[in-house]
Amino acid sequence: MRPNSSDETASSPGAKVWSQGLAPLAPDRRPIRGWADTVGELSAGSAGSTTAPPFAALRLVYLRRIVGTAFGAAGIERATHWGSWIARNLFDLNPPARKRVEASLLAAYGHTLSAARQEQLARAVFDSIARFWVEALFARRLLRPDSWTRFVRVADRETWQRLAGDRRPAILVTGYFGNVAVGAYVLGRIFRPVHVLIDRVELPVLRPWQDALYADRNVRLIAREEAVRELPRILDAGGKVMILGEHARRTGRAFEVPFLGRVRRCYPTIGILAARHNARVVIFSTRRLSPPAPAFRFEVRCHEVIDPGGPVGALADEAAPSEGRTSRPSGVRDPRPPVADPARAVVERCVGALERLIRESPEQYDWSRAHGAPGYSS
Repeated sequence: MRPNSSDETASSPGAKVWSQGLAPLAPDRRPIRGWADTVGELSAGSAGSTTAPPFAALRLVYLRRIVGTAFGAAGIERATHWGSWIARNLFDLNPPARKRVEASLLAAYGHTLSAARQEQLARAVFDSIARFWVEALFARRLLRPDSWTRFVRVADRETWQRLAGDRRPAILVTGYFGNVAVGAYVLGRIFRPVHVLIDRVELPVLRPWQDALYADRNVRLIAREEAVRELPRILDAGGKVMILGEHARRTGRAFEVPFLGRVRRCYPTIGILAARHNARVVIFSTRRLSPPAPAFRFEVRCHEVIDPGGPVGALADEAAPSEGRTSRPSGVRDPRPPVADPARAVVERCVGALERLIRESPEQYDWSRAHGAPGYSS
């Protein structure tokens, strides 16, 4: 489970700041892009640095303290309107992020999308990323123990209650979809606690913003550098861990899996952890509700539950009660042959489930991350 040392090579100066703050288990120092690069291609200096060039740091301070304060004082509805206006104008400036989004949509959908539909979808992606940053300003204010259910609808409640009452560990997997920080908060209320694997962003000026996204005692953060030590301990105790599942790996062991029109070199981490610790893998999403719903309204949904069937057993699908299936009775042998590589099977199913949920609401996925990222092949 120790990451390959070649994965830790620093990227060139100008590596971008990632927008949502979750991380894979093993480091991958490639540039990570989000909305930050559409507001000036913000530079983080060298990848191993904990400081930023003065101008970049000042710009981030301005965004967080001046613009953020103004948006926060305006209220969620008006701030969302302003964020959408900024996103539309940035899109019309044709920044590099727009080109990445369009290229990724072309790879995923080919020529089945008309030019008009592709532009409409790309604009919606920009709007979704802008909304994430606006929501970050209000999350701590609105998501409270006595009020969060006004803003978040939990689908598949029976499935979540069943998972919360189970002593077996679970790995909760989502993608760069909707608002993952809101999802972390809700999972914290369900599981009490949930452990969230994060990437401590390299610019110290952004850390208060990141901490605000996950500020709840039921959301326990695990920094990437602590994961190798902490995750096995948590899973062995029956804990629940949240991880982003679509990171690509430059070098070292990886599973090559088709994803959104390309082949991605996926980390084996989720599959290995599931097999070694007999942990269920739960694919979920935190979808932003579209108008006419008010701003800051979400739905958390369980899409699939994958069961590795034990540390060395066959891959068994223990479906959710809502799917109308029942698990195998105790003592009855599974008639299916053992899976040759349970870890690979888990990762393949995990990535497939992520692709299906993304295609259900493609406007809520950050397509700017896909194009040209290391670990892809066409």
